[in-house]
Amino acid sequence: MGCENKPGRRPIRAAEALFNFPRAYRCKFMLTGLLLRVVRPFLFKTMVRDEDLFRSAGIPEGSRILEIGCGDGENYKKIEGIAGVTHYTGIDINPAMVEHCRSTYPHQRWLVSGLPYPFADDSFDYCVIVNVLHHLDGTAEIDSMLREAKRISKNILLFEPLQSEQVVLYGVKRLYWAMTDGGSNYQRLQEFRDLFRSVGLRLDWERYTSPLRQFYAARLTRA
Repeated sequence: MGCENKPGRRPIRAAEALFNFPRAYRCKFMLTGLLLRVVRPFLFKTMVRDEDLFRSAGIPEGSRILEIGCGDGENYKKIEGIAGVTHYTGIDINPAMVEHCRSTYPHQRWLVSGLPYPFADDSFDYCVIVNVLHHLDGTAEIDSMLREAKRISKNILLFEPLQSEQVVLYGVKRLYWAMTDGGSNYQRLQEFRDLFRSVGLRLDWERYTSPLRQFYAARLTRA
């Protein structure tokens, strides 16, 4: 998403490029899920899954939904099963992902797009952003994406991994994410809250895992 290929970030970008196609992308998440299965009951006791976030939002049937960073369409399947989606648009900067979604779910709209987004103000009722922000190149780009989401949608559903405030865990997480995810711009809990406030978003609902603050889910509306 407009990220520079700086020397210090090349290994991370290489890992991200490795999973730049739909089949490898899904395999990556399946393998990561298997690795976490053993430790999840102990370290992530209050886990909120993305489908739980969609369900808690109570999305009315007929709502206009935009997903930023739609990937291979897996989140669309979850939202459709919960909300009976009829008006859905998925956008991604990866043409391979968009083509995959177009062929798999031809009854919905899929576009290749980065910032700024080609939609008028208030085009959608809900904007879904799942595991996207940490792939952006710096806090300024996260700010820009949230402002665009706020401009074109009344509500935002956000799901993101959190960076640890403990020094040792910080290093472990960075190594783990570099190997499995490719992202590099992870935020701490308070940093997210400060970002929402600065963008003009109201935090209606949030959950994060304990005792480790690893996964974060939030529902946001315009302040």
